[in-house]
Amino acid sequence: MIEEITIDNLKIIITRNNIKIKDSFKLTDKKQIESFVIKLKYIMLKEKMNTCRTFCSFVREIYAHSYLYNHKMFCKHTKDTDLSENEKLLRRIAYFLIYYMISKNV
Repeated sequence: MIEEITIDNLKIIITRNNIKIKDSFKLTDKKQIESFVIKLKYIMLKEKMNTCRTFCSFVREIYAHSYLYNHKMFCKHTKDTDLSENEKLLRRIAYFLIYYMISKNV
């Protein structure tokens, strides 16, 4: 199953184990990202697409990718966001730490 949708002018490709958000770096504000994730989760619920990932997990990963890309760090890898179902624990910890440091202005 591959489904392509658009939310807030961003192309999203949904497969069985992944949600790819093209050009996710355009989402720069926490409130904007939260609004985007609410819309994404709503569509997934409506279409009966399951995910093990939490709302906060989605927000942290998108926010970390956007922050890194907009600060010219790992641009090739942070331009888009892949919300994989089987994300490695080390990556999830990294996203959590980046999100925490940014939100606390450490």
